[in-house]
Amino acid sequence: MKKKLILKRLLGILIVAAGLGVWVITKMNIPGIIIGVIVILAGCVVVSSTTPEERAALESDGVTVNAPGGMTIEEIFAVLEGHNSPIGEPWLGRVTMVDSRCILWGPGWHDRYIYAYLSTDGTRLHFAWSANKHLVVGPEEILLERLRRYPADYKKHQDFNPVLYMRELAPAVETLLASHSPR
Repeated sequence: MKKKLILKRLLGILIVAAGLGVWVITKMNIPGIIIGVIVILAGCVVVSSTTPEERAALESDGVTVNAPGGMTIEEIFAVLEGHNSPIGEPWLGRVTMVDSRCILWGPGWHDRYIYAYLSTDGTRLHFAWSANKHLVVGPEEILLERLRRYPADYKKHQDFNPVLYMRELAPAVETLLASHSPR
């Protein structure tokens, strides 16, 4: 997907260069300027146009993996429960931006959370992160227990990058879920 997008952008740049070439070849006369502007605009459209799939491939804010069909978020959590990570074990909670329950990891350094939620059709597991602890809603005892249990880890993970960690966590979760047969 990224190769296709890069090729599309290169094509757009070549079209823009062709438009500039029209200006040079026609020595900036009025018809040459008009044709050059039209060609340059066409090149800009090609460079800036992306499909939703291409945009998703370039975004660093989230990762999506396959989820075993028919499993609820609670069943997925049961598979993941007890598997520790650098920012603690997963727990069930809510993120105010998501309509359903989520599996959360964290908080990490600066109250960064990673969370996963099921797509509406239940076939994809979306991973995202939040640096705003006020968006995360969970049992208060879990949040307090995390602060009590992992204070030393906070100092150790000052360089914790939620995007990079999420990109490592998502395939690991997908592999773990694939090895687990639902129901």
